[in-house]
Order: sequence, then structure tokens, then C-alpha cells
Amino acid sequence: MRLRPALLALCLALPAGAAETVRFVTQEYVGYAQPNGKGYYLALLRTVFPKPDYDIQLRWAPFERSVQLVESRAADVTPGVSADRKGVLFSQLATDLDAFDVAVRKGAFPGWKGLPTLAGQRTVAQIGYGFDQYAPEVKMHYEEKSSLDGMLQMLVSSRVDAVLDYEEDMRQAAARLKLADRIEIRPSGISKPLYFAFADNDKGRKLKARFDAETARLKASGKLRQIFLGEIDKPRAFPG
Repeated sequence: MRLRPALLALCLALPAGAAETVRFVTQEYVGYAQPNGKGYYLALLRTVFPKPDYDIQLRWAPFERSVQLVESRAADVTPGVSADRKGVLFSQLATDLDAFDVAVRKGAFPGWKGLPTLAGQRTVAQIGYGFDQYAPEVKMHYEEKSSLDGMLQMLVSSRVDAVLDYEEDMRQAAARLKLADRIEIRPSGISKPLYFAFADNDKGRKLKARFDAETARLKASGKLRQIFLGEIDKPRAFPG
């Protein structure tokens, strides 16, 4: 039987097995999520939600804005979130550890002993990072700012004593600003599990269920660690 033109057009417009859209939002992180498509978070996402069954729609936003978009269900998933956030669903497995670093002026704090060295010091981090809550017993004068470049410039001009962020991002920013010879980067000695956060709705629960099943399989086989180390030369940031 021949199909009428209008019916044929409708059939062609509704292909069977159309890809499910995954709205992924993240901040740029060196080694984790980069505009060139490289990074651990992007590699993991493509492994769990492969083509042609899924269509990943990538959006870039600062960390706090990324979490807010998932909380408001304007996005489906964002990575690198600690489990103390409210209003989202967390992956069952931690995907990495928040092993952040500290930039200080060259020659400062010669007796470095990790984050406790910064007690009483002026410290800054990006909005939403909440690093002061990782070790609340260390009483820093802590503030959050919107620009890593601006914070590093504050550091070298002695307006703050330390910048809390990630080594790779700080080294890249310092090189761009021609400040690399004026700062030193030290390990904080603190780490905290991080998770993928999903929207708290039916779609988010469906995506989370697949993510949980696939990451459990990847971890059991050793492939999850392989994906991580293929992108990140920082074994201390992998959770077990």
C-alpha cells in the first residue's frame, strides 16, 4: 500500500529510536572538561551515554551556576559536586576526589604543613567552592571571588595570602598572566569525594540509574581508573 505524502512525511519526521538528549553543564577544568573535547568528565560521560543512543548537549558555565542550572532542572547533569549540596540527586559512586591546591607568593610559608598553615591568613577561592568547610577547624579569613585570574593578581599584589584552586588551572592562568615566576603551588593535604549531580526529576532519575550501573561496571573492571589516568596525571585525585 502506498503512503499518502502527508503520512509519509510524518513517518520520516519521527524516526524510531531517536537519541535521548543529555543536557550536560560544567565549568572548564584543565584535564577534566576542556573546550577541545578532552578531559576525564567528558570521556566518562561519552562512555556512559554513547552515540547513537544519546545526544550530549554541552554547556559551559561557572561552577555555582552549573549546579543552579541542575537544581532548577534547566540542565540534566553536572560533575564535580560534593554530597552536601541540596536539591540534586548524586551518583552512587564518587567519580573523583577534590584534592585542591594552594597558590602562595614565592618564598612565603617556608614551613608548609598543608592547609593548617593558612590559619589566620587571607584566602580566596572561586564562588561556590566552599573550601573553608573542608577543614572548618582551620580558621582562615576566607572569601570567594568570580575570577581565578583576578585572585592570582590579588595574590602577587599582597592583597591576599593564598588562592585555593587546582594546580593545573592555576599554572595555566599564571602562565597566561606572566606570573609563573612569582607564585608557588602547594598541596592542601585535604581531599573530599566528588559526584555527578543529576536533576531531581524523572529524567534525572533515569539518567542517574544508567550512570550508576555503568560506573559500577567500569570500576569493577578497572576501566574507570583507566579513563581517569588517561586524562589526569594525578593519582591522588582518584577515589580508591
